[in-house]
Amino acid sequence: MTLPASTRYKLYQPVVSTDQFAVSFPLFSNDDITVYVDGVETASYSITASYLDGVSNDAEITLASAVSGVDVEIYGTRTPRREANYLGNSPNLAINLQLDADKLTAQQQELARDYQSTIRVSPRSPVVSPLVADADERKNKSIIFNTDGTGLTLGPTSEQIALAQSYASAAEAAKDRVEDLVEGVSYRSVDLLLASEEPSRGEGAVWLAGGYRYEEAASGATDHHRATVGGVKLYVLPVVGADYAAAAFGITTGSDQAAAIQNAYDSIMNAGGGRLFFGIGTFAIGTALNLASGATETFNQGPEIICAGALTVFDNQVSSGAMFDISAGGTPGSNFLRGGGIKGGKIVSTTGADQVGIRLSTAYQFYLDGIHIDGLDGTGVDVVCALGDNDGSNMLRMSHMRVENCSGWGIDLKGDSGRNETSFVMMSQCFIQANGTDEYKTITGITQANPGVVTAAAHGFSNGDKVIFFGIGGMVELNSNVYTVANATTNTFEISGTDTTSFTAFTSGGQVGPHIPSSGNIRAKMQMLTMNQCAVVLGENVGLFIPGDAGLGQGVFMYDTTFEHNKKRHILSTGVKALKGKNVQFYSNDSAPCMGAVELDASSYTIANVDIDGVVLRATSGNDTYTAFKVYGANADFGTISVSGVDYDDFGYSGQVKQSGFQNDPVVSANQVGALSIGNSIAAVPFDTEVSDLQSRYNPANGQWAINYPTTARFSGKLMITGLTAGDTVTIQLYEVETATILGEEIHVAGGLSSETFKFDFTTGVGATGLTRSYAVRASQDNSGGSRPLDVTNAYNSALDVKRVSTGAI
Repeated sequence: MTLPASTRYKLYQPVVSTDQFAVSFPLFSNDDITVYVDGVETASYSITASYLDGVSNDAEITLASAVSGVDVEIYGTRTPRREANYLGNSPNLAINLQLDADKLTAQQQELARDYQSTIRVSPRSPVVSPLVADADERKNKSIIFNTDGTGLTLGPTSEQIALAQSYASAAEAAKDRVEDLVEGVSYRSVDLLLASEEPSRGEGAVWLAGGYRYEEAASGATDHHRATVGGVKLYVLPVVGADYAAAAFGITTGSDQAAAIQNAYDSIMNAGGGRLFFGIGTFAIGTALNLASGATETFNQGPEIICAGALTVFDNQVSSGAMFDISAGGTPGSNFLRGGGIKGGKIVSTTGADQVGIRLSTAYQFYLDGIHIDGLDGTGVDVVCALGDNDGSNMLRMSHMRVENCSGWGIDLKGDSGRNETSFVMMSQCFIQANGTDEYKTITGITQANPGVVTAAAHGFSNGDKVIFFGIGGMVELNSNVYTVANATTNTFEISGTDTTSFTAFTSGGQVGPHIPSSGNIRAKMQMLTMNQCAVVLGENVGLFIPGDAGLGQGVFMYDTTFEHNKKRHILSTGVKALKGKNVQFYSNDSAPCMGAVELDASSYTIANVDIDGVVLRATSGNDTYTAFKVYGANADFGTISVSGVDYDDFGYSGQVKQSGFQNDPVVSANQVGALSIGNSIAAVPFDTEVSDLQSRYNPANGQWAINYPTTARFSGKLMITGLTAGDTVTIQLYEVETATILGEEIHVAGGLSSETFKFDFTTGVGATGLTRSYAVRASQDNSGGSRPLDVTNAYNSALDVKRVSTGAI
């Protein structure tokens, strides 16, 4: 046969699991190939081949295990050999000679292929110096040309090559260092430089000490950063770019470093701005740091402080002030800080009172990232808004923060009265925990009198204060309700306007505290607070407080956020124009009893546009004064307030209520368990059980739903009646009781089946402002033979579906 041109090599790259591969070139023996899988030679395969006249053109290998995503390589590797002796007149002489010629050709093709992978020299410069034959001597060594280029020889090892490269890098670094030293010697530490009596090298000269660089100032300079014993005044130069090292300014661990840090910050801002890097250690700060921008443009670069993660610790020893007080400076309303932030670091406190960790005012595009604040006697982060737009901060980002064990607020975003201009604050993956101071007092007695008198030692309340009761034994009528203090003494006060004569007698326990908390985890009255993947846990008094006041908060938006084990209340709002929650968790255990997940008090300020959807709620049995979702007050826009998609995962113990006051609950499912019949005269269908979150709105005694606000509702469902004859008519109505008005009517004609289901569907306006209206589904049939069985039993458990049309189910 004639062999075509070939490299006697085949590459496969299977993308699906494969174990069979064609050889693709002629074989003269099953021993004439080598197989590689993923670059490694393997013998774990078999060969299938049929030979005709000593050659196979259909050889195929089968791997022991199928492979994919790796290279499979098949090499022809025939060992040169002579396999036959030919004598004159031997049979098949021409065939055998042809076969041997083919074998030689195959071997030449393999040699030509492998020749492409060899190290070659010019034919005019043949290799005359062979490599060393000893394998141990060749081990781990490179191959290089000899000195005259006529041959190859052994070169350095890979370790020697790597070492030479490291020496070259060090030499390059040393060259750069020498260039820096041409103007003078380098000091091993900053302390040695400052103690030096070396005379001036001239204004602008570079001095090196401890790895830091300084520029010599003029002899008459007054704005210098450091000075030597010899009288040389120095400016700190950035380590690289605009990055400065705190240590270069003399900022050290130990005693109060406030003055040194303030000097460093002011110097950096005067030089055009930059970042101040703190190393490992604890830095005490005894007086407030004024981190104003120091510039007078409309927008000025803010400070940027970079820490060595949690290994940089700031000991806040400030009293009655903020450790980091960050603002634009200049004229409020004319100058704003833009950009900057604090990354990493931990803020603690060993002394001081009424303190703040970080205060922001007039700050735009500022970030707080990776900061841990723990144990301040005051507030962790305070964002000020006292002058409206003049000092309102915007586009603030707090991420990967942990704020805990502060006696005031963990994070305070409350604008002053009439102010809400702090805008667009994003909290992402923040953990706010155990902030606030317990403001509740233990009750030791409550009288049955008009008005009732409460005894609570050193309660601290004044006349007119609003208080809320919690966990009272016996006189449970007071639990979770807000009352006004009157005739307060040191240990007692009257419950103004409340006659407790008919209330259950007080037995023991219970607490009373201010309705409006003054400390807790988070307080926010602003525009557009977004919380994404945050945890608000173990707060004293409240997890999140949204206060009502002049200049209402415009929006709080919560996504994938959890509220766990906050004491008394998870979320309390006394006024807000938008509160949204999606995929929110509320957990309460016995060790941190709570009054509810969301409480909305619209007694004094508007509450509107509340939509909490997708909730998992757990409250263990110790939470026995618990209303999960509660709204009340004359200023509630009930038609825009909703909670839906609630999974009551662990709930329903004694004293626990799902909802109170909400008017847009999920589906209402009603059914009739007992026997019921339908007669010739129209009558209400008295469903005697109802499954929903409506709580007390449905009255099973008369089958009526009470609605106390105007809205558009849809009533739909079905009734199954048996025993009718063909042609009988069935009438179903939606009826408003107080006005004796038929709001909708459907008439059906029976088809004569033994059992027929009649559907109804009414959409109409219901309710009235300031009034309660009652609605019933009524039915009748005109069969002269008397009443017929009406089946709304458990088989029709979803027989009634009441929904508000505009914004969701009620």
